Amino acid sequence: MSLFRLIAVLVVMFVPVVLFSAVPYSFYERDSALLKVAFKTSGKRIVECDEKGRIKEMAQIYRKSIKEGKGAKINLSELAKCPPQRHPIRVRLEIDGKVVIDKEYQPGGVRHDLSSYVYEEIPLKSGSYGISIALWLKKGEEQPAYTFEKEVELESGTVAVIGFEPAEGGFVLY
Repeated sequence: MSLFRLIAVLVVMFVPVVLFSAVPYSFYERDSALLKVAFKTSGKRIVECDEKGRIKEMAQIYRKSIKEGKGAKINLSELAKCPPQRHPIRVRLEIDGKVVIDKEYQPGGVRHDLSSYVYEEIPLKSGSYGISIALWLKKGEEQPAYTFEKEVELESGTVAVIGFEPAEGGFVLY
């Protein structure tokens, strides 16, 4: 009798798992599409500093001191005088003229010297949309550093991603 109970309990436990494990689940409505804004980039430095120029200057001083026979005296703490902090970036996204995102993204890192990460999801009904996005790399700038405008056709179940590739001239749509 106890073997029968054990089998019955196991069947009762595993039948729902088998039945419900194949049921699809969607986080979004059936007739919707998704627009993602996903990229990372760095804002401008708060204090502009020419590190390469400083390194070249220090190299010349180093060469000169070697030639004069004074030894290799170089102060690497001079390079640390360039503060690494960066401005937050600002992203503004409009869909059909309506502002959907207008937000600042803080730079990462303990010293706020790393990239800012942008990730937003906007569920939309399938259809045609006019998308306009702008990016500011410095707080308080009047004009955006990069802009992108495009008419996009989104079908049901599709995901369109707006990324940022400075090497390709700015925003790209995948």
